[in-house]
Amino acid sequence: MNSIYIIFIASNYRMGKAIRAATGARYNHVALSFSPRPECMYSFSRKHLSTPFVGGFVCERVTRYTFGGQDTDVRMCRVELDEEMYSRARNIIADFSARQEKLKYNYLSAGAYLAGRRCDVRDCYTCIDFVRYVLGIDKFVTFEELECRFASGEVYCGPISGVAVPPLGDEPDDYFRRPGHFWALLHGTGDRMVMLWRFVTGPFVKSKK
Repeated sequence: MNSIYIIFIASNYRMGKAIRAATGARYNHVALSFSPRPECMYSFSRKHLSTPFVGGFVCERVTRYTFGGQDTDVRMCRVELDEEMYSRARNIIADFSARQEKLKYNYLSAGAYLAGRRCDVRDCYTCIDFVRYVLGIDKFVTFEELECRFASGEVYCGPISGVAVPPLGDEPDDYFRRPGHFWALLHGTGDRMVMLWRFVTGPFVKSKK
């Protein structure tokens, strides 16, 4: 058996706090890693600190959650996968990494989540939709349900600095690059237009549980 790790994250950013307040959940974000000491955590989230509404597939470094001397509470759970499912997960991550610019954050599904539903759009995901897809979970799940489902595999619970590995070298984290207001407006508007176009023209999928 092979392992993949789910990291539940309670981010300290205003957006994360607002999500937890709206959902009542302990965590507002979730990511995946193939290592119990991750240098990179795969998820769907904002691409830059200064552009909360420009999101997509990202490789998150620990510096995203320790910025400014803060630390972030996380819970890591190990999930055992057979060879077929593990290979599928690896292939999905490799494919998403190669097509990163074409993958968008699914704001429709984020809104539907608050009503206890999801809204599937081709090549658009929220963080929880992404984890559900990689792990082959077809039905809608909340953060609490996902956490409960894999609680028996817990390997760590505490500040993220105690488990994630800081990046080596002086390569800057693109997350902290400030692209500017015009870039954010252009890409934010463009991403939403792409998402809506895919929703309208793609195979019709109802918002569903």
